[in-house]
Amino acid sequence: MIRQANRQDIEKLSILRVEHQKAEGKEDYHCDDRELQNKAEAYFSKHLNKDYFCFVEENNNRIIATCAVQVIEYLPLYTNLSGRIGYISNVYTKGEHRNKGIQRELMKKCISFMKDQDITVAELGSSNPIARKLYRDFGFFENKNAMKAKL
Repeated sequence: MIRQANRQDIEKLSILRVEHQKAEGKEDYHCDDRELQNKAEAYFSKHLNKDYFCFVEENNNRIIATCAVQVIEYLPLYTNLSGRIGYISNVYTKGEHRNKGIQRELMKKCISFMKDQDITVAELGSSNPIARKLYRDFGFFENKNAMKAKL
């Protein structure tokens, strides 16, 4: 069952965030699991359902997948007068539940949510080739203008 996460889910979401980061295996670990979980709990407490909207798939009362929209507001542009974009993040499915179409359904939910909020631009970042194919199916395309700096 897909639903929007709420404050009662914060601990579960935080634990899943640690699991997600470990599964990605790309992060340099600068802290232990408990510290990351505590930081995630603080983030969710501050942002959940304010400017960060997380949708979850549950199975037997366990969250098995997440997909979130971070609403970011920039200065207005001619191409986006509201200045609001939806940044898709925290896309994760527990290993044993992958390749069952769960993220496709969660992405549909996130896109529907953004449309309901009059958000007309969505962005995301991914290096996972399987995920990138899914995102292309939803109309996402490469943006060669993006740059990043580690500070």
